[in-house]
Amino acid sequence: MSQRKLFLIGWDAADWKAITPLLDAGKMPNLERLVNEGVMGNLATLHPPLSPMLWTSIATGKRPYKHGIYGFSEPDPATGGIRPITNLSRKTKALWNILSQNNLRSNVVGWWPSHPAEPIRGAMVSNFYQRAEAPVGKPWRMRPGTIHPARLKEELAALRLHPAEVDPEVLQLFVPEAAEVDQKNDRRLENLARIIADTVGIHNAATWLLQNEPWDFMAVYYDAIDHFGHGFMKYHPPRREWISEQDFRLYSQVIEGAYRYHDLMLGVLMHLAGEDTSIMLISDHGFHPDALRPDRIPIEPAGPAAEHSPFGIFVWRGPQIRADERIFGATLLDVAPTILHHFGLPVGRDMDGKVLVQAHVTARPPETVESWDLIDGESGRHPPDMALDASEANELLHHLVDLGYIEEPDEDREKARQRTVNELQYNLARSCMDGGRHKEAERIFRHLWEAEPREHRYGVGLFNSLLALSRNAEAREVLETVMENKKKFAGEAMVALRDFREAHNEIERKDWSRKEQLELRRLTAESSVNPASLALLEGRLLLQEGHYAAAIRRLEQAGERMNSESRITILNLLAYARIRSRDLSGAIRDFQKVVELDPSNATAHAGLAQCYLRRERFRKAADAAINATTLLYFQPQTHYHLGMALQRLGRWENAVQAFKVAVSQSPALPDAHRRLARIYAGPLNQPEKAGEHRERFRSSKTLLRSLRRGRYATAERDLEANPAAESEADSVLDGEPEGQRAELPVLPPFAIGESVQIVTGLPRAGTSMLMQMLVAGGLEPLRDDQRPPDENNPRGYFELSKIKGLARDAAWLGPEGRGKVVKIVAPLIPLLPRDLRCQVVFIHRNLDEIVASQQAMLQRLGRSGAGLDAHRLKWNLRQQVLQARRRLHTLDQARVLDLRHAQVLADPAGVAKQLAAFFGCGLQESEMAQAVDGSLYRIRAAEGETS
Repeated sequence: MSQRKLFLIGWDAADWKAITPLLDAGKMPNLERLVNEGVMGNLATLHPPLSPMLWTSIATGKRPYKHGIYGFSEPDPATGGIRPITNLSRKTKALWNILSQNNLRSNVVGWWPSHPAEPIRGAMVSNFYQRAEAPVGKPWRMRPGTIHPARLKEELAALRLHPAEVDPEVLQLFVPEAAEVDQKNDRRLENLARIIADTVGIHNAATWLLQNEPWDFMAVYYDAIDHFGHGFMKYHPPRREWISEQDFRLYSQVIEGAYRYHDLMLGVLMHLAGEDTSIMLISDHGFHPDALRPDRIPIEPAGPAAEHSPFGIFVWRGPQIRADERIFGATLLDVAPTILHHFGLPVGRDMDGKVLVQAHVTARPPETVESWDLIDGESGRHPPDMALDASEANELLHHLVDLGYIEEPDEDREKARQRTVNELQYNLARSCMDGGRHKEAERIFRHLWEAEPREHRYGVGLFNSLLALSRNAEAREVLETVMENKKKFAGEAMVALRDFREAHNEIERKDWSRKEQLELRRLTAESSVNPASLALLEGRLLLQEGHYAAAIRRLEQAGERMNSESRITILNLLAYARIRSRDLSGAIRDFQKVVELDPSNATAHAGLAQCYLRRERFRKAADAAINATTLLYFQPQTHYHLGMALQRLGRWENAVQAFKVAVSQSPALPDAHRRLARIYAGPLNQPEKAGEHRERFRSSKTLLRSLRRGRYATAERDLEANPAAESEADSVLDGEPEGQRAELPVLPPFAIGESVQIVTGLPRAGTSMLMQMLVAGGLEPLRDDQRPPDENNPRGYFELSKIKGLARDAAWLGPEGRGKVVKIVAPLIPLLPRDLRCQVVFIHRNLDEIVASQQAMLQRLGRSGAGLDAHRLKWNLRQQVLQARRRLHTLDQARVLDLRHAQVLADPAGVAKQLAAFFGCGLQESEMAQAVDGSLYRIRAAEGETS
């Protein structure tokens, strides 16, 4: 295992578009040195671009729906109120936990969220360390849980800086004419001093730990560039028309000062870390410094994220790292896998990122493990029952309110809690959309919108998810309802706004409370209807419906009244509508306008590649495709277009590589296999590989055609002949891109008394047999036996009739099922509450056997069943399994063990051992094994087709 040190430095919201002019002017010499000695490039962000979610993804290598951090605040289980987001909500190991259990020391400073500090091997300073909570001169206490180990508390406490202690000369480095500011009426200098003081505290703690505590891995997070941006980017040159000349003159140098300040700190960190240390500098997203700066912020929680741009920065310098080169296709999900690989550790296959092997002088293939969450060891994670003190949580909550990340909590505790839950669910749905999990996003958006029809963003989210699923008719219904609601509620808001203004007529605006100001903004926004936004939504729908001329008209109407960022969206949509209308010149013109406005727009570059291909301008097509995939690597269709262009240019090896990337990202691209077969058969003269891809093309094409036409019997035979095509089949059936589906997280066993034990599977898959085993092993069943044993299940069904009503009410399951085992068939799993803490045994059986067993059971009962032929029924059963698996993905705390029906019968002792290890509660293995009765296995796969 490599012991070479690695130092990870996070600059929240740092953006190359702001940095590059300063590098060119020689104003950031330390960063320039880092860039020249290492690799640099963009770091693609995730959506929504909210810092707690993103920095947790950086630390875990997983998307938010896996790691569990969905926003800025969360319900407080101790008080029933709300609290700031904590690392207690993180449900997977972070880098420092994995390194700890591998005897590596980590020093972590200010990571968001990292409160309360985890007891890792090394030191941790939480993200609430630096914030001053008392007037200057008064005792400034350190919150419990801020520092680990506790012996460092006094030393680190003394290194913090109070905003009132910031020297006026320091302020002048950012605002040269600070003396002219009327600080009685202008609080911006006060805000600036707070940002500087917080940054000094983090930097002091980091430099002290660098010098005084041993470490293998160091991570320090600076949030200042993001705060500088939200407070002062609006004044950055060039002056926007709505910014006064006075404000521009006073505050136009703040952003440059912020970056130069960070460069000075970077120089200190580089010096203290030493030349042999690998240094990785990253940001979680960018911050628009140009014409894409929004002129207004959405009136919603976390609305300031509209100022973020989709690409952060990535720089890595160190021994064995390439020098003065660019790196392409990196995302923030790649950081954790790359760091694990650096230390010689395997990467979890449940991580969503990849190792950036191209950064190394000599690359070595990454090793993998199933999941680090499955591997035991002292990792320094908090115990499951740890909770924040209620008073601490309240103080931290007001801290976030002051920072502007969340709204002032509602006085009605339950209302505040529900709003917080809704916001977390909204962010989760957006994360699901970003990860291609559109069906789950649709379910969440629908639930939110039904509960809060005034929240038009929920309806728009539902509309977007339905479009992604190509459910156009439903999307049109939703859009029409959104438009009706918007008009209805705008009228009500106008009345409320008039009453509000009358009530506040005699109070000067400067004397209004923060809550009153937010209420005014909310009512003002609700009382207006933006026709351009509605035209944009309708234009998108018309485009997907195939009404291209109508789509172009509506999108052009929308573009007349949109800001720069929305105009980019409209231009991209217009261009694609023109492609479908065979107006390639118009499409190229629109895409080029986008690139002029935003050179880092991957969608426009991908569109240009498509247009140039159709124009047979292959060199331009290749260049555009390379630009697109350089910015955003996961674009299977664009890699395919790149391969087509390179093939026509005679660059055979490069074309092969592009096509291989395309099919690795999306197996449902049979034409890529056809082109690979042609290249291998012709120019490369490798007939064996040509035959392999020719067969892949034929089988994939046939299978996908059968599925799309609903010919399930034919598709079933195709899949039997080509089992490798199962992923293509599932991607069509599932409506989601293959390769974007996450594996279920593997967690350590839960205490039986604190969780619900669930046995699931398709009806007739062997769920009753598993229930018999677990009850024999010592688990208490949740059952009522209203369905007595019969010929179909001689030993009993072990069922609870109340389970059938989960669609009406599922809240009882947690309290009543805790400590017991209950049978819930797979079609009912999607009804489980998201917060259910459960351990699930999922039994799978050959689909032909299940169909035959179900039909035999229906025949014995004298019932007809679904009335589907066997092949159609099998595809529906497959879908039920997929939907159940997807729901288990979304549960906050779910452990899953997969078993095969045949495995249970063939090796009951081995399965009993697996079950005992899975539940970890001392089940009686011999009794479980003896409960299996092989004589009841009456319908076998040999009697039908193999699925």
